[in-house]
Amino acid sequence: MLEDDARWSGLAPGEVVADAVREIAANFRRHSALLRSVIPISGAHEEVYRRGGAYVRDLGDRFVALVMRQADAVDDADAAARAAFTMLFSTLVVRTAYGPASCAPSQMLAGRRLSRR
Repeated sequence: MLEDDARWSGLAPGEVVADAVREIAANFRRHSALLRSVIPISGAHEEVYRRGGAYVRDLGDRFVALVMRQADAVDDADAAARAAFTMLFSTLVVRTAYGPASCAPSQMLAGRRLSRR
């Protein structure tokens, strides 16, 4: 997903990060039906936990490696890239498990029932 060098060459640092975020989010959307089933059991099922953890670490490493190509443009780029990935992935997990409204500002949800879609 993030390995295609031609896809990323010539982009400004902000574009690289924004496009990488979009690609990871699109992957979550493509697999949302499966992920909604897997996410809730991932902490309790040993094999799901093991495989999921390996996938997250690998995806995180690929995201950081991609962003690190722009390291000159960011102070403490490795820490910034790792923090950005952790925030992105965590947000996508919550959004996938509980629906898009789970990440909306609370004032937008006043009096509304949350929906998974």
